[in-house]
Amino acid sequence: MKLSMRKSGTLLKIAYTLLLTLVLLTPSTLSAAEPNEVTLLNIGNIYRVASGPDRPSMFTLDTTFVITYIYTYHWNDGQGIDPGTISLINKEGEIYGPFQTNGITGQGGVLNAGWETYIEAKVPPGRYTILDSNPLTWSCNAESDYKGFAIVKGYRASN
Repeated sequence: MKLSMRKSGTLLKIAYTLLLTLVLLTPSTLSAAEPNEVTLLNIGNIYRVASGPDRPSMFTLDTTFVITYIYTYHWNDGQGIDPGTISLINKEGEIYGPFQTNGITGQGGVLNAGWETYIEAKVPPGRYTILDSNPLTWSCNAESDYKGFAIVKGYRASN
């Protein structure tokens, strides 16, 4: 069957319109919007570090959140350290975790200097402290007020 250029162009436009309509009406686009992830804690800087924080790394939640990401930094005099676990504890003593971490390369190519975990942990409002399985190698400095370097991210939980 031979189609003229005009007819094949029209067929292409129709096919494109149908495809675009199908893509735009997929269930993922009809469902609720993705949650808005925010940074709940960010302690860290580019200055020389020591190991073993003297003060806790803490953050407060005003409502229930789903924690999606936790990171701690373990420069450990340029040696890094095998990844361990990270937990959260609130003032009532309830522990969320431990969450196994994966090691990531840090400044200067130091293997396992960063520990990170991607999770979906629903936690109620309150004040939380990060518990690191290797506090002796957890990085801190005067600029962090000797709190362990950490990042926590999450989004408000829907009811």
